[in-house]
Amino acid sequence: MKHYQPTFVLLFALLLGFIATACSGNSVSEQTAEPPIRISAIELYAQREANSERYDALFKGKTVHISGVICEIESGEIRLYADEDSQSFGVCFFDVRLDDLPTDVLAAPSVGDPFQAICEVDEYILGSIFLKDCSVPSE
Repeated sequence: MKHYQPTFVLLFALLLGFIATACSGNSVSEQTAEPPIRISAIELYAQREANSERYDALFKGKTVHISGVICEIESGEIRLYADEDSQSFGVCFFDVRLDDLPTDVLAAPSVGDPFQAICEVDEYILGSIFLKDCSVPSE
C-alpha cells in the first residue's frame, strides 16, 4: 500500500486544483485570454491601408481597445475619425464604426469628444472599419 500513497496524494492535489479552478467562476480560456490590443482609430485605419493582408492577420477577429475622436453618433453606433485630414476638416469620410454599444453609452458623448471602447474587429467596407460587440472600459 505504501507504493500507492504518493500517487494518491498527487491525484488528490490535482483534483483540488481542478475544483478550485471550477469554483473560481473563470474558465481556463478566460484565464489565458489575450488582453485587448491598444490602438487608435487612426493607427488601425493606417494599418489597413498599408497592407490589408497583414491587417487581417493582426486584427481581424481580435479584440482591440480602440481610442479616437467621435465624428458622428447615429443609428446605434459611434463613428470615430480614421484619418487626420478628415478630423482636421470635420468630415467623417474614413471612419471606424463601433456597433453594439449600450443605449446609455450612446447618449452621453458628443461629436468631437474623445472616446474609447473595447470591441472585436469585424470587417472593412468602402472606407469604414466595422467593430462589433463593443463595450466601454471601466477605468
